Amino acid sequence: MTDFVTWTAPAGCVEHHRALLERHVNSKPAIWRQEPALGEVFSGRKEAEARLQVFALIAGFDVIARGGGNAKHPAVEMRCIHHGETTKNSRGLEDRVARDS
Repeated sequence: MTDFVTWTAPAGCVEHHRALLERHVNSKPAIWRQEPALGEVFSGRKEAEARLQVFALIAGFDVIARGGGNAKHPAVEMRCIHHGETTKNSRGLEDRVARDS
């Protein structure tokens, strides 16, 4: 079994957020700091989302829930919002950004 140490925010973390961030991550089960594994079982969708959010937070990305399933067959698709194949552009913005002085 792996020994878990208290997690500390990386260098460059904004100082006034550091304590809150470390307290949040360290309040969750230590196993959540490891990469998610196939076959993990959760008590419900909220716990599964929380587990992924904690790992994403310490790994430097973010996930969102998409899709849903239904009451009989609950399901959710979790997607990384930073590393997808295409950019989400639900507002129809132009592909290129023009900046002025």
